[in-house]
Amino acid sequence: MSYTPFGVTKVDNNSAIYEMTPIGIYFDKIPELKSKMAFPVLVNKQEQKVYFSIETSPNEFTKGINKTLSVKEFEFIADEIHIEKDDNRIKISFRE
Repeated sequence: MSYTPFGVTKVDNNSAIYEMTPIGIYFDKIPELKSKMAFPVLVNKQEQKVYFSIETSPNEFTKGINKTLSVKEFEFIADEIHIEKDDNRIKISFRE
């Protein structure tokens, strides 16, 4: 994961919130999540999950399997991205 030390809040030994700069998260090279702008991101290393809230409407996400996902706030690249919708929550998972 790449980030600057500013705007980093340690939540516990496994979690931190990054909020003042765009970040890039790499899950063993590919898949990768790159933010296009700064927004708060909670990273839990133990659970291997990333949580965030963005302005993009859930309606702009297409359910199913894709190779890339690009919205105003971020881009996600993987061999296989699974997108699930539940009300206003989107769950993005991938196969390594």
